[in-house]
Amino acid sequence: MKQMVAVVLPVFGLIAIGYAVAGLRLLRQESGEALADFVFAVAIPLLIFRTLALADFSGASPWLMWIPFFAVFAMNWMLGDVLIRRLFRRDARAGLVGGISSAYGNTVLLGIPLTLAAYGGDGAVPMALIVAVHLPVMMVVSSVLIERALRRDGVSEGHLDAKTRARNVLVTLVRSPIIIGMLAGAAWRAFGLASAAISAPAFSSAH
Repeated sequence: MKQMVAVVLPVFGLIAIGYAVAGLRLLRQESGEALADFVFAVAIPLLIFRTLALADFSGASPWLMWIPFFAVFAMNWMLGDVLIRRLFRRDARAGLVGGISSAYGNTVLLGIPLTLAAYGGDGAVPMALIVAVHLPVMMVVSSVLIERALRRDGVSEGHLDAKTRARNVLVTLVRSPIIIGMLAGAAWRAFGLASAAISAPAFSSAH
């Protein structure tokens, strides 16, 4: 119990502090927007870069993590979609939003801090493997399902061919700071810079 409190309390305590600061209006709205931009454009990409560049992937089997993760993800997505459309009698677009909301966990903002706090460097490996494929796969799947939902609801302005849809998804991915952080971390690792940085001797103050 103490270990759980020690892991969870700092993360959710920070969230509570953020709510309190916003509620008491200690910072202006522009400050909050600037902090959010910094987190998504700088802090998270750098965290993912460092995780991918320095984590020890030896012996890790990505499929043993991807299969159960995405299986549960797909089940929650389908359950949320069906409940919204059948129980609440909503259209396909609302069902898609309900499915995505049911399935998506806060893998980056909460998953990474909690995992690193609980397991340290060992927890970085599974999180890095999941994050590395989560965003690209979900963006492709979501783009296909959005177009399908628009056609089912009769509000689609026209069918996008597979080439155009793939180009739009690729452009969005390439411009994403998270994807840029992932690619930079993978490149850093591929060129052996991670091992060089770790094995480099510390700079002596005497020099």
